[in-house]
Amino acid sequence: MVSCEERIGELVTRRTYYTLKDKIVTKVNLHLAAQTVIANGGSAGVDGVTIEEFCDNYQQNMRELYRQLQEDRYESSPVLRVMIPKGDGRERPLGIPTVKDRIAQAAVKRKIEPIFEKIFCDCSYGFRPGRSQMDAINKVEEYKEEGYKWVLDADIKGYFDNINQDLLMEFITERINDGWVLRMIKSWLTAGVMTEEGYIPSKQGTPQGGVISPLLANIYLHQLDKIMTKRGYKIVRFADDFVILTKSKKKAIKHQNKRIPNAVLRQKGLKSLLTTLS
Repeated sequence: MVSCEERIGELVTRRTYYTLKDKIVTKVNLHLAAQTVIANGGSAGVDGVTIEEFCDNYQQNMRELYRQLQEDRYESSPVLRVMIPKGDGRERPLGIPTVKDRIAQAAVKRKIEPIFEKIFCDCSYGFRPGRSQMDAINKVEEYKEEGYKWVLDADIKGYFDNINQDLLMEFITERINDGWVLRMIKSWLTAGVMTEEGYIPSKQGTPQGGVISPLLANIYLHQLDKIMTKRGYKIVRFADDFVILTKSKKKAIKHQNKRIPNAVLRQKGLKSLLTTLS
């Protein structure tokens, strides 16, 4: 029999939020968001404005951002893409949003992250408050002590660049139905990328280098977490890297050959490695 407390808890986690703009667009929330962005540092975006330059005229810049958000005049800018050398001689792309966009994203993230934290599964550890890579490792060790010594290590190649934006917006709408918030998130998803060759529209994926991108990715993969957990998998996920643990090699091979829920991923590039914990 389901207790009264459990029923109340279920209703709370099912709640949909309709009015969030008035909680996001406050001077206090924007200043706290700005503090986070300033502390994290980073280079200038497509507008060429560095954090130092933004801070030189901080009060005026923050007043203008507040008005733009309040009066629905805010427009997101394309993400600047630069290539960073890797140790092996190759290069990797780095996305740099403008300082203004980073602050706006941080302000939204501050208010919507607690909403999704209420429903995220315990198996998810990446980019979550109060959770770390070490926590994920410790959970794997805990499963190992329980006899789950066979590990299917899976990595979703190019995951952040391949997220289905329409599906992501559907998942967000399950919890948030504030049109202003949804428009803001959609504007960041579709802002595009500016490279040396010119502008590239973004029809899939999350904003490169975006403050809000890790949260959006977790919202998307929460669907995978739910499905895998309901099917009885022992799973530990850190961002786009996750492991499935079993007590026998036979079961691990069975999981390896079984298709990961494609309705959620809708992409190729799932790499897996079967190994055992010594």
